Amino acid sequence: MATQRGEVNPIVSYRIAEDTWGYRLQFPKPLERPVAAAWLEEIREELVLAPASFHVLMDMRVQKRITPATLRSLDEGLELCRGTGMTRLALVTNGGPATKDLQKLIQPRGRDEGRRRIDGRLSDWEEMAMGWLLMRIEPDASAEVAARS
Repeated sequence: MATQRGEVNPIVSYRIAEDTWGYRLQFPKPLERPVAAAWLEEIREELVLAPASFHVLMDMRVQKRITPATLRSLDEGLELCRGTGMTRLALVTNGGPATKDLQKLIQPRGRDEGRRRIDGRLSDWEEMAMGWLLMRIEPDASAEVAARS
C-alpha cells in the first residue's frame, strides 16, 4: 500500500521520506504488527530505487511497547536497508519501555557497524542524529560537548 513519497500513510501510520542523505522513517503512532508488516513491504519497494550508499534516521519516539513479531519486521527492514547500502542508522527512542526492545536493533551488531541510538527526550536529538549520520559525530560525544557549553 504505497503512499505518495514522504507522506504519512493514513491507514498504517508511518512515513518513509527520502532526503539527500538517505531516508527518514517516522512512526507517529503506536506500532503494531500489521503496520510493521505493511512498512516492511513498502520499504522493500522503496529500496529498489535506493542509492548505492545512504543513511537512515528512524524516529520511534512515541513507541511504548514493541512486540517480538513487530521487532522482527523492523529488524528485517533494517537488514534490507543494510544489504542495499545503508551505512549509518540513527535510531531515536523516548527512553521508555520500548527503548529496551528497540535497542536490540542496534546492540547485537556492535557499535562499530554504524548504528546508534539517540535519546529523543533531549532537545537537540535531531541535531545529534544528523551529526552522526552526516559527519559521524558520536551521539554521546555530542551530549558531552553540549553539557560543557
